[in-house]
Amino acid sequence: MATASSNRKERLLLDVLVTTVQKHALMSVIKALDIDVTERVSSEEEEDIALMAAMEEG
Repeated sequence: MATASSNRKERLLLDVLVTTVQKHALMSVIKALDIDVTERVSSEEEEDIALMAAMEEG
């Protein structure tokens, strides 16, 4: 029997750059693992802002 702590879900934010084929394969694995996904496609402006913030943090 699984303990309560092993069933606790955590939010994990990933930023991945994939091809269409890789995306379909990744989504198949995620679905097989019963992981909830909220897909978000960033605009170029959002990517630029995130890159600048990462560069400032060093």
